[in-house]
Amino acid sequence: MYYSIRGGCDITFWQFGDDTNTTFVWFYLRKIFPKLDQRKTKFFVRIILPTLLVAISFLTQYFYGYNPYVSF
Repeated sequence: MYYSIRGGCDITFWQFGDDTNTTFVWFYLRKIFPKLDQRKTKFFVRIILPTLLVAISFLTQYFYGYNPYVSF
């Protein structure tokens, strides 16, 4: 949500200027993996990774019987 309101991260803007295509994660992962695609990395970090974390946390709570810290 913050990305849609501000258009990016303030720390990234401070470090790289107002370039909305450069992300912190891609910049430093590119040093390790030089052929890393910027668009795929941004999609993975903003869409796939949060979805995966929510799914894993839900499945862990459901199958292992953990009580959530916040319940509705």
